[in-house]
Amino acid sequence: MAKLIQLYREPGSKPGISKAEKIKKNKKEGQLNLFGQDLLVIKLPFRYKTFDQALFLDEHNDPFAKEAYRKAIEAGDCIADAYCNLGILHSENKEWEDAFDCFSKALINDPRHYEAHFNLANLYFDKNDYRLAKLHFEMTNIIEPSFPNSYFNLGLLFASTGQTKKAYSSFQKYITLVPDDEAVKAREFIDSLEESRVIN
Repeated sequence: MAKLIQLYREPGSKPGISKAEKIKKNKKEGQLNLFGQDLLVIKLPFRYKTFDQALFLDEHNDPFAKEAYRKAIEAGDCIADAYCNLGILHSENKEWEDAFDCFSKALINDPRHYEAHFNLANLYFDKNDYRLAKLHFEMTNIIEPSFPNSYFNLGLLFASTGQTKKAYSSFQKYITLVPDDEAVKAREFIDSLEESRVIN
């Protein structure tokens, strides 16, 4: 008789949302001294673009972050990233329809936006729509094959649907992409699969 594998489905058991963080590096702004050492160089203040302002507010849990992301979208600044992060804010507030809408709009603006695919996959997984969750996790793996969390969550999805060989393979891939201390949970799942003799 096969041993049942205990899956962790409580909140926080799988890698969750993934924020788009394409903030521009703070470069030293100012005038170049092209005419010799004696001229005065005036440093101009660095100005954040609208997406960077929204990301800053978001990282500091400012309630105006949502509005700032909307302004970034209106300004055409990192539209897919802004929609993605706005979707995360909606999902944190359990505003599921708005979250789905934002992630979908991120993909309309950038069909290869892997954070939006990953976040959509997580929402579908949480709603037990395994077919669409699998589709978006696999898209994440195609677009960004070195992103480990989608392999872990895909392993959970496969284990949840009885596809143990695929689960094993996904957990193995995850282990190759993370440091040893982060691979503990995946190894536990693999050990459980091997002990139950569901993998040949």
